Amino acid sequence: MTQCRLCCSDAKLHQSHIVPAFVFRWQKRTSSTGYLRFAGNMNQRVQDGLKTPFLCESCEAQFNEWETAFANNLFLPFHDQVKTVFPYSEWLAKFCVSVSWRTLAYVKEHGQITELAARYGTDVDHALTVWADFLLDNRPDIEGLTQHFLPLGAIDCESQPLPPNIQYYLMRAVRVDCFSNELRAYTYAKLGHFILLGMIVDSEPHLWSGTNIDLRGGTLAPTCLKSPDWVWRLLVDETNRMTECRSTLSERQHTLIAETQHKDPQRVVQSQTFLAALEDCRLGNHANTRVDETESEQ
Repeated sequence: MTQCRLCCSDAKLHQSHIVPAFVFRWQKRTSSTGYLRFAGNMNQRVQDGLKTPFLCESCEAQFNEWETAFANNLFLPFHDQVKTVFPYSEWLAKFCVSVSWRTLAYVKEHGQITELAARYGTDVDHALTVWADFLLDNRPDIEGLTQHFLPLGAIDCESQPLPPNIQYYLMRAVRVDCFSNELRAYTYAKLGHFILLGMIVDSEPHLWSGTNIDLRGGTLAPTCLKSPDWVWRLLVDETNRMTECRSTLSERQHTLIAETQHKDPQRVVQSQTFLAALEDCRLGNHANTRVDETESEQ
């Protein structure tokens, strides 16, 4: 297939990232070893995220412009803890919609949304069209298909039973997928300390407050955000999924990771991977905090 998935032009396609490349560069830079692993093959190290022929040169360049703005103005300063207030213009909405659109387009193309398509097939196609038209400047809005953006951090207190590795997942994981049930359907992107949920359909939109990205611009700052209970349940399910994936790592690979860490112990103790493991220990998850490379589940 040589047609650009966004503008539909017949052109040479770039090897496009589904999750933006800067996220993986951050993961490697702040990890204990500098390597990554993915759920599809946990016993193989990789240096980059999933790439696939997807966009033409023009669309790829436009996506890169929004990704650069997001990385420099929000993602990196937030994760490096150098700022707490983040003004933004329309680049944030464009970036968020681009992630939601490419997630949905990719999983649909690869047949990974059978249940979602069966229940919400028309809504899926509608979301893809609306988001694509917005990205191509063919329309000024996204017709209420809201982009919900939530920052994540350390859990302050244990008010309910928590799964092993919950802090590791909240602080380190990278993943894109779609989520649906009888009440709603969303795209889901976990990008380090951020989660982005793109609404395809929702029968209870009133359960959200303060999470919607304004298309015209605004300011992100410490404030009280409200999200539905199902978002927390989704994070718990995703954490358990990650833990199951980690359990498939062979002892040989665990040994390889340990050898790499032994060569540079200072990197290990200064890494965000190690910090996340310490946070899990603080919550009492001592038996499940082996510091490794299993942070991505693309």
